[in-house]
Amino acid sequence: AVDTPVTAIGWADTPVVPAGMTVDLWSFHIYGTPTEVGDFPLPDVVCHFMGLNGFWDESRAAGKIVVSPAPPAAAPSLKLFSTRDLGCKFYLAFSIPAGVIPDSSSQTVEINFDNNPGRPWIYHGVNQKTDSMFQIDGGKMDQNPVGDDWVQTQADWSNIAGTVNFTAYYSVNGVKSNEFQFTGRPSCFSPERLEAWKEVYTPDQGGCFVHIGYTLSAEPDYAVSETEGGVFLTYTEPDSNYTATFRIKYAHYMSNDDIWFSITNGAITDSEGGLTSVESISGTSRGCYSTGRVKLDFNSNGERVQSSRGVVGISLCGKGTYSPSGYDWVDDICEPADFGSYIDFAGATHSTPCPAGQTTDQLASASIWDCYTPQIQTMKKLSSIKVVKLASTITVAAKTDQGQPVKITAIGACRAIQLSIKGVMSVKITAAKVLPKGKKFGLCKLTMGAPAGNRNLQFNKTISFKVTKTGK
Repeated sequence: AVDTPVTAIGWADTPVVPAGMTVDLWSFHIYGTPTEVGDFPLPDVVCHFMGLNGFWDESRAAGKIVVSPAPPAAAPSLKLFSTRDLGCKFYLAFSIPAGVIPDSSSQTVEINFDNNPGRPWIYHGVNQKTDSMFQIDGGKMDQNPVGDDWVQTQADWSNIAGTVNFTAYYSVNGVKSNEFQFTGRPSCFSPERLEAWKEVYTPDQGGCFVHIGYTLSAEPDYAVSETEGGVFLTYTEPDSNYTATFRIKYAHYMSNDDIWFSITNGAITDSEGGLTSVESISGTSRGCYSTGRVKLDFNSNGERVQSSRGVVGISLCGKGTYSPSGYDWVDDICEPADFGSYIDFAGATHSTPCPAGQTTDQLASASIWDCYTPQIQTMKKLSSIKVVKLASTITVAAKTDQGQPVKITAIGACRAIQLSIKGVMSVKITAAKVLPKGKKFGLCKLTMGAPAGNRNLQFNKTISFKVTKTGK
């Protein structure tokens, strides 16, 4: 006779299986869809045998579960379309293979170019579109592109120039797709660019950063010495005859660059380290709120190149408004004085509260005379009633003594109806016609409510009066 196993009676140890799978300890079945990658050895299975010479238990190997990682999804495609304008703008068209749903915000484009090797500009798509297109300005380091919800998440202090390497990819279920790469040269021109604006930094002294951004349209002749040749920048304030001229350092002779300098009490401080020397200063600066002008001046191949641009002054917050700096600019917008406060001068950094017990009836109050003591509203005619006769009526205007519209509701031995009498809204209150059996009088309760307004407080009041046969 042949020894025959009767049954499997258990595992030698508790099986450890990948996430997403389940072990049935009674039937020894393992089932489910694994969501975890790796090798998962299974413990031996203990089997019970019975034969001619008796019965015994033996352990048999159960093998292992192997879950391989999913293969990466197919690479996306990326196409470059140059606009051939004067600003090095171009479009990128990003496409994912049909039927593939990318992880949210996983679409990625990396741009490496000659000016910033090793630190690419990086863009992420914040949608799950299969096809999308966005525009990049190759002359701006820090930007959010124009198009289908793409954002820039990394940049560098340089502008796109020369050979450009593009890399595109995305992910599905956390697994990065294959990459798509190509090399291109966007059709770019380098026009003259000059931008200038002010930023507050010491409002108590009237000090500001003057921010200059520029693109040189031609290669400047480099300085022979610290005092000869180079790129000059002149800042003027026509209203105060303030003029400051200085020389830009050679290290800042980039085709696209930004420098800052600060002006405090007429003195210039080189905040960015972009200035070699101050050539001359005349007059006294009016600080943040003065409108100015900047001018670039340099030689290229012996020819003089000049350009200029206005610098808009930063306005002081007007009466009735304030900001932490007292100025109104992009990072420090003036806010109106809240209810119960006022601001009676320009350039305020906070509001002034009204005297105790007073408030205002509008935002941005500009005078203490806008403060007032709110009045208590009344309904004297109804409040004076103590007792009325059965079936009698009382008619009052549907407004408080101070003129605010009032709502009146009645319960008990009366009712209230709102109606128009000769074009005037009124409330007619009618007492009950009979008293409850065994009662000498009924009780009418009126609840009155009116909103705040016209310098009056909100009005809420409940009154009660008796209803009798005689009205006494």
